[in-house]
Amino acid sequence: MATAVAKLTDMSLSSSQAGIAREVTDDDRSFLYQRLSSLSRFTGQWWLMSPEPAVDLHRGTFGSAKFSRRYNSVSDQVSLVREHFKQTEEERAIIAQATSGQRNNPLWMQYKKMRLTASNFGMILSAIERNRLLESMFKTLMGCNQAKMTCAAIQWGINHEATAIAEYCRRTGYHHVQPSGLVVGKWFHQTEL
Repeated sequence: MATAVAKLTDMSLSSSQAGIAREVTDDDRSFLYQRLSSLSRFTGQWWLMSPEPAVDLHRGTFGSAKFSRRYNSVSDQVSLVREHFKQTEEERAIIAQATSGQRNNPLWMQYKKMRLTASNFGMILSAIERNRLLESMFKTLMGCNQAKMTCAAIQWGINHEATAIAEYCRRTGYHHVQPSGLVVGKWFHQTEL
């Protein structure tokens, strides 16, 4: 017996089921997006509501390698991933600009996946010292371990970032602090990682 499929547009909620008794407007969507953005933490709803990136960057992400047509057919998948992670100086500059805002930018996590970064360096070194790679480490590298990414220390930094920037500007007189993106080093291409 086939299951009936209904489109969301075909469904209608009674006024007792709806959150509001009127059509949702672009202002409502904008208000919700701004409120979610002000939480300073990643939420699925915020990501879904985020505007599409202005730059179409697919090369250089773990997903660009993992979901390529060649991934399952090559014998050396690690080399394929390394090849996808290689960027020219121009591409690295584009990635840094396109991921500006870091955690508040949907592209940032795509480019951060499976990369050696300051936030995961200690975890990777510990795994190497133990000669043991834990599943939780791979989940963190893939961006699946959101709890680890919002630990108390990181949340404190997020909550106080604006104050720290303002104090830095006050003390140094330098008032041109700009948000940064993911800075991809060229050293990666010369290593045996």
